Amino acid sequence: MEEKDYKLLDQYLQDELPDDQKAAFRQRIKEEEPLAEELKLRQQMHTYLRTKAQQPDLEAAMKNLGGTYFSPAEKATKIVPIARRRLYVGLGIAAAIALVLLVWNPFGSGNLYKAYAQHPPLALVEKGDALALAQQAEVAYGEKDYKTAYDLLNELTDLSSENVQLQLALGISALETGRTTKARQLFEKLAEGNSALRNYGCWYLALSYLKTEEFAQAKAELQKLDDSDPALYDKAAQLLEEL
Repeated sequence: MEEKDYKLLDQYLQDELPDDQKAAFRQRIKEEEPLAEELKLRQQMHTYLRTKAQQPDLEAAMKNLGGTYFSPAEKATKIVPIARRRLYVGLGIAAAIALVLLVWNPFGSGNLYKAYAQHPPLALVEKGDALALAQQAEVAYGEKDYKTAYDLLNELTDLSSENVQLQLALGISALETGRTTKARQLFEKLAEGNSALRNYGCWYLALSYLKTEEFAQAKAELQKLDDSDPALYDKAAQLLEEL
């Protein structure tokens, strides 16, 4: 594929192509398998990012604690002076916040990494002898058994060295199992390429530095993302603000 094809893919996904160009591009998708595969991969990534939104951990923790300290159930008819009740409520709020901060430290780099390290799904398409191996790798990766996934994906890499989604999953598995150097080598290769996952290479390089508390390097990698993938670009901008 040529550089202009990647730009056309971005324009197509963002609905920026005129009708005549859109029709011509759709015809090319039917006739050119590499272009169709690249489009499918980008659509998977866009869908994943759009549907991955979750409530922040702090909001969930405060909601659970709120049910404990501010239960609507009537517990007793004992009359408590207003001043004392205010004191009890104030102490309850303070205790709730203190407990949340103790369990969930929003300023800790480890929690910041966990908040953003929401990994994309793995969908390998292999043929022949690699089919069973690919299925095992998908299952292990989906269950977050990254140690097993790393070993299986390593074997698959020998068979499909140009599969960028496999390379990304191998890098993520390496990062999650403490193989930081290996992970960064894989992410750098993706970041320097022209595939649909170039931005993901930059993103995961940034996360690898976030995990090791090298914040300057994390910021530098985040700033390399372009807006060809709007959802991932927005996540990077949000993380930059937090750093």
